[in-house]
Amino acid sequence: MADPVRIGLLCAGEIGYRCLQAAIESPAAQEYEPWMGEPPAIWERRTPDEMLAAIERDLRDVQVLRLLEPEWLENLPIAGRLTEIIREFCARGGRVARE
Repeated sequence: MADPVRIGLLCAGEIGYRCLQAAIESPAAQEYEPWMGEPPAIWERRTPDEMLAAIERDLRDVQVLRLLEPEWLENLPIAGRLTEIIREFCARGGRVARE
């Protein structure tokens, strides 16, 4: 029996949204006073570099990459590096299925 094919999923649109979110600054928590009610939300966001490192790491464990919304690659601020990571994945024998 053949080994199962390991498939990874990457949505370029979601990466685009996360890049936009990473650029939003959270309000300073130190400006909060108890009489103001609920304190401002503090979001832990991954930087684009952290996202790219995670994608690169995850692609080491898969054989096929399902790339959703590939048209977003044209507009991503990290498009060049992400395209390079996908190219390296293919050079190692990985396949890309664009959907």
